[in-house]
Amino acid sequence: MTDRIENALAQYSTESTVVRELHDVPPYRVYEIRFGGRPAVVKVDAHPRGHAADEGRVHEYVATNTSATVPEVLAVGTDHYVTAWRRELADAAEAVEPGWAYAAGEWLGTLHADTVGEFDGFGRPRNDAGSLGVTLHETWIDAVTARIEHHRRYLAPSTATWPTPSASSSESIQRSSRAPAPPSCVTGTSTPNTTFGRGTRRSSVSTSNTHSSLPPNTTTGGR
Repeated sequence: MTDRIENALAQYSTESTVVRELHDVPPYRVYEIRFGGRPAVVKVDAHPRGHAADEGRVHEYVATNTSATVPEVLAVGTDHYVTAWRRELADAAEAVEPGWAYAAGEWLGTLHADTVGEFDGFGRPRNDAGSLGVTLHETWIDAVTARIEHHRRYLAPSTATWPTPSASSSESIQRSSRAPAPPSCVTGTSTPNTTFGRGTRRSSVSTSNTHSSLPPNTTTGGR
């Protein structure tokens, strides 16, 4: 994996090297690197389910079009993306605590507020020929269903018998699918080692599992 990453980084700078592994959580691996002589971080696909290039374009969009603080994006490749190093990585919290939860909620709320109405529909963002595109669906429930189907192929076959949804839950799902809220950009992953906050300063180093388009009132983060 290290050789593969260094070969990928060489296309940007011959002064790029891997320093150490930070995370190995399928379908990705994350490494601290030297990128053109400066400290940086690279996130790379480690499984066919990975989509680091898509995440890199989302990260780039958040960095340039919103006030939700994220590290600068330095490069986006076909199976990886590189961001500037943030000092907060060395001081990441080890557990969820009230101060962290508040910071994470504020960061997510900022992301939601800054992107309301910026997308034409509901769906998953993707790397589209060097820019950010969105695979659109008419309703957010259609987008969620498509996302589940995408991951289903990687799950082991199951003989479990799943309960039939009750009439009330089915009605609730249908009502939610017609929610009038406009699309926004939301991220499904916010953990102590990716989202940081102290006082009024909040930032995130990950936009993993982002769906550009679920209505803000269907998420738990908010201001």
